[in-house]
Amino acid sequence: VTFGIVSAKGRRDVGLALYEDFLQVDCAINPGNSGGLLANMKGEIVGINTGYYSEGNSFTGVGLSIPINQAREIAGTLVKEGKVRHGSLEIEVQDVDGVTVTDSDNQAFEPGDLLLEIKGKPIATVLDYYAVIGKVAPGSSVLVKTNRRGKESEFTLKVGEQQPPDFGT
Repeated sequence: VTFGIVSAKGRRDVGLALYEDFLQVDCAINPGNSGGLLANMKGEIVGINTGYYSEGNSFTGVGLSIPINQAREIAGTLVKEGKVRHGSLEIEVQDVDGVTVTDSDNQAFEPGDLLLEIKGKPIATVLDYYAVIGKVAPGSSVLVKTNRRGKESEFTLKVGEQQPPDFGT
């Protein structure tokens, strides 16, 4: 169990995972002790230690933990379904003058389209896109706002399922 001061919530810019929503803490989370519990001063579990971010290979950085509510949600999904499923609009995006569609298997999008909002939430970065769409249940529908060649439009789309990467078996 690790005690630390939470200095930030919602850290999504560290590059440890595709879906990031970490607590930033001041305690060291060294190799081998990820997965341990993060407790507050009352002894309540507030997170699951995940990793450590630093510039270079030094131990002068910040610890990162998954918030306990998110961990409970993931655990519940694993028990119920046997896996965690993330939503997908079946597009590839990059941060180029906004969140730009670079490739699409979805007929609603063309390369060059800018994503503006999903479910009423602004999409300013690729990390925003994954944070919003990744939490949408595959098979449900979402309202999407885009800009194509200077013209804004809104439409409702059925959400697909993010496929795990193929690492070659």
